[in-house]
Amino acid sequence: KLNNINRIYYDLNEIINNPIDNISILPLENNIYEWHGNMRVSDKCNKFYGICLHFILKLNEFYPKTPPKIELCTPISHKYVFKNGKHICSDLLEESEWSIYSEKNKKYTGWTCAYTISSFLIQLYSFIFDYNFILEKEINI
Repeated sequence: KLNNINRIYYDLNEIINNPIDNISILPLENNIYEWHGNMRVSDKCNKFYGICLHFILKLNEFYPKTPPKIELCTPISHKYVFKNGKHICSDLLEESEWSIYSEKNKKYTGWTCAYTISSFLIQLYSFIFDYNFILEKEINI
């Protein structure tokens, strides 16, 4: 458990010393396993421009071996967000052994303990708000 706590503090230090554009997040004062954050879209060309998405990131005692859980507090209409706009469907949020056999052997599928909270949030932001990805899905490229 000590390694788990040390890793979480390492991730926190990374976020404090290297802030991420358009993303802010910190753990609760009394619970290092629960973090609250916001993502905002400042690109005027993005269909989500102006949105501020509040979310809760939850870690467990097995982090970073297991992925964090994300709860969206701000509902959003997105192709890969379900349950009233609060649940994100992404293999990034799944352990690497989550999928059918044919997917297990694919590179870059699922969670890896090499991700930090910072790198995870950058990928999540891109997944939700990437303008080119949204356009491709909307016009079926």
